[in-house]
Order: sequence, then structure tokens, then C-alpha cells
Amino acid sequence: MVLVFTIRDYLPEPGELVEFRASAAGDGLDHPAGACDVQTSHVRRHLTAPEVGHGWLATFFDLPGRVDVGALARAWRTWLRRHDALRTWFAPEDTGLERRLLPPEAVTVRPVGHGRRASGEAVRAWMRERFTEAISPVAWPGFVAGAIVRDKSSTLFFAVDHAHTDGCSLARVFAEIRALYTAETGGA
Repeated sequence: MVLVFTIRDYLPEPGELVEFRASAAGDGLDHPAGACDVQTSHVRRHLTAPEVGHGWLATFFDLPGRVDVGALARAWRTWLRRHDALRTWFAPEDTGLERRLLPPEAVTVRPVGHGRRASGEAVRAWMRERFTEAISPVAWPGFVAGAIVRDKSSTLFFAVDHAHTDGCSLARVFAEIRALYTAETGGA
């Protein structure tokens, strides 16, 4: 079952917040594909009317039990290295919009703890604030990945600027991260 709703209507179970923060060495290279018309329009809208809000999409899904944070960090790193769209950002230039690309081996991921939240409202508030401050099409990374860690189940989340994905592609995150996580924990 797939549910689609706004973040204001999402009420997760409380738990310990862990972000899987991506970083990279270097400034990136020119992306051979450049920015398409839809991406250019999105970035221009972002630059000219930032007060309108951010154009990010997010997905949330559960894994059973308390996740192994180290294994999950490695799964996110492997996944990011596979998808060049998630290793890109857009740089406004006088001549137009330049798309930059990081090489796969430049990307690292480390877990960053953000403490326990005692209510779903507090988790949602943290997500809204973090997604809004961190996600942009003109900076890398243009996404936030993380987990709400609990003993019986953990909720994974991935929020990304719309310049880098669409709703159909976002639906694939669950299957890919779950498979990579299972491989990291020795299950595949």
C-alpha cells in the first residue's frame, strides 16, 4: 500500500533520530547532461522566490527491529554512489545553469545522532525544520536521509529536492535501501 500526503499530515512514532549525513571531497565535475528544462525551471523558481517554500519530496518506510546504524550508513553510501542524480547540484552562472557531478568514490556517509523525540509531533517538527534548512537544488547534498530508531521497528526517511527526482523514482528507494541494508547485515 502506498500513501501520499503532506508532511503536516504525517505523524510518525517517536524514537531516536539519526541522520545519515553525506559529504564529499572536491568540487565536482561538469555533468555531461546539463540541466533539463524542468530542472532549470525548478531552480529558477527556487532562486527567485525562496519564500514560496522548498520543492522537496520525501518517502518513509519501516524496517523490522532496531536498525544497525553502521550497516545502514554503508547502505546509504553504496546507494548514493550508484545514482549520479543524487550526486549532483546546480550552479547558477552568468551564462545559464551549470550542473555539477561528484564522482562516486568522493561520497562518504556518517551517522549523526539528533537525540530522542518523545512524540510524533516533535519528530515531524524536526523533519520539517531539517528538510527546509538542508535541502536545496543549488547545494550538495540536495537531500536528507535518516531513521527514527526504535526497538521493535525503525522508520527510514529520505527527503530530496524535486530537481533530483520525481514521485515515481522516489518509490524505488524502499526496495533499493532495504536490499543494500540486508546485504550489509549479512542477509543477502
